[in-house]
Amino acid sequence: DSGPYYQTMIDTIADVGTGVKGPSGYQIGNVYLDEEVAELELYIGTLKVKWPEYGCTIMCDSWSSKTNKPIINFMVYCDRNMTYHTSVDTTNQSKTSTYIFSLMDKIVDEIGEANVVQIVTDNEPSYKAAGQQLMEKRKHLFWSPCAAHCIDLMLEDIGKMKSVKPTLEKAKKITSFIYNSQKLVNLMRTYTYGRDLLRPGHKVCHGIHCRREHHALPI
Repeated sequence: DSGPYYQTMIDTIADVGTGVKGPSGYQIGNVYLDEEVAELELYIGTLKVKWPEYGCTIMCDSWSSKTNKPIINFMVYCDRNMTYHTSVDTTNQSKTSTYIFSLMDKIVDEIGEANVVQIVTDNEPSYKAAGQQLMEKRKHLFWSPCAAHCIDLMLEDIGKMKSVKPTLEKAKKITSFIYNSQKLVNLMRTYTYGRDLLRPGHKVCHGIHCRREHHALPI
């Protein structure tokens, strides 16, 4: 129900009335899926032709799946459009600067060195060192730390301050107490006009997804 066309689909079916025959599983999983893939590939092709003209930013996104499998996603940003490039499963792989550098270097080759302007990662030491290695090898590229990750680290440090930590711990206890009861959640929402105290957030964010946590929101 989070898709932009879900309610439109329901409304259209309701307008037609009874007797609508839905597509078969084969049509959904084969015919229509193949058509969607072809349409998406055509769309991505229109974006790729802009890479030599505008240049690209490669975004490196580290996150954990629901089964705690470590994944590194690589996205390409160009002219206000972002496209997914590839994912790397790093299970049982030590994320050393040498390993991270090898992944970055490979992605640059795949996209085309002449098309890449910068690469953005989080600010962890291994990623920072890998970024430095990449700039040494490819002189015209720039490595940049993710601004969102830097701000997140700053907020974590602020939360550890003696003047802030006790208040933050109390806030966590209050929100935990409320969200453990659906009745309390519903009662709270009547006074917050439907707004929540918590929402899924991203610990490390470079444009897409990462480890999900809950962050408190001001009312």
